[in-house]
Order: sequence, then C-alpha cells, then structure tokens
Amino acid sequence: MMSHSTQLARWLHKQLVLKNTFAEMSKRFEMRLSTIKRDSGLLDGYKRSRDGVDALETAFAELTERGVLMSYKREDVPGPRGKLLDVIFDLYPNVEFVREVEAANKRKTDAEKKTHLPHRVEQRDAGGSDGSRVGGRMQ
Repeated sequence: MMSHSTQLARWLHKQLVLKNTFAEMSKRFEMRLSTIKRDSGLLDGYKRSRDGVDALETAFAELTERGVLMSYKREDVPGPRGKLLDVIFDLYPNVEFVREVEAANKRKTDAEKKTHLPHRVEQRDAGGSDGSRVGGRMQ
C-alpha cells in the first residue's frame, strides 16, 4: 500500500480495504467525489473541481496498474449549465485484491476467536466483606 506514488492513491487503497470486507469479483464498489473530498481532505487544494476529478482518475489508474482494481467506470452528475455536481466511480476489484481481503478477514476472525476465550467468573457471596463466606460455605 505504501508503494503508491500519491497520498490520494494510498488513501483510496486503504478505504477499499476497510470498506470491502466482503469483497467479491462480481460486486462493484461505488465511491463518490463528494464523499472522497469530504472524508479525505486531499482534494481541498484544487481550485477547480475538475482538477480534483483528474487527480482521482490518475489515482484510480494507478490502483488498476498495481492490481488493486480490475477496472473502474466514471459517471458524471451534471448540474445546470453543465456544471459538475458530483462524480460516481464504480470500482471493480482485482482477483488478487479480493484474495488479500478475504485472507485478512479470516486472520481477523481467527484472532477474535482466540481473544474471546471463556473467562472464569468469580462470584462474591453476600456474606461478610472479609471473604469468609465463599459459595455459601464458611471457610
């Protein structure tokens, strides 16, 4: 993940891993320009919205080259007079990415099972505060 050339590509890769917990080849994942801009803060430096979209296109192309995505599709949401209101990106994960996510999820599930071992519950009897009565018997 750290081998990406831009911080935006690294952030997108991380989001894909976090949000694609049930990644499948046949399932597309949708990301919107407005959501990426709000959550990442990495597109605020662009004066024109279209420049931010170009940066996203470059980042998605890099993710495709690196084998994270199989492909992606862009759909513009135009407003009055052709102003760009939002852009919807449909992302299709690569086979290797799906395998990595599935393996990571399995490791996480296995680790959670190991940490949720049954704990011994110690009960205090209502007897004296000195602990002289345990389980209803005097010791």
